[in-house]
Amino acid sequence: AQKTSILNDHNYLKIKLSTLQDNSPFHSLEQTKIIFQKNYNCNVEDFFSYFEEIPIFSGCISQIYLCKFNDEDDLLIMKITILINI
Repeated sequence: AQKTSILNDHNYLKIKLSTLQDNSPFHSLEQTKIIFQKNYNCNVEDFFSYFEEIPIFSGCISQIYLCKFNDEDDLLIMKITILINI
């Protein structure tokens, strides 16, 4: 009898890894605010007049948000990256 391993199914792996990279679950808004505070020494609310609470995209290590600087009207995108210590 021939045994089939998931590791030998390249299409299965490709789909699963692609999903991990491009459709990762969102991390919390609180975690985003903590990351921002650590990186810029200020709160999101102090820096932006508008900050969309739900990311428009989530990848394996970062999320993309819509926002506006306090003194500008242009809508921007901001990437928040989670740093992982190994």
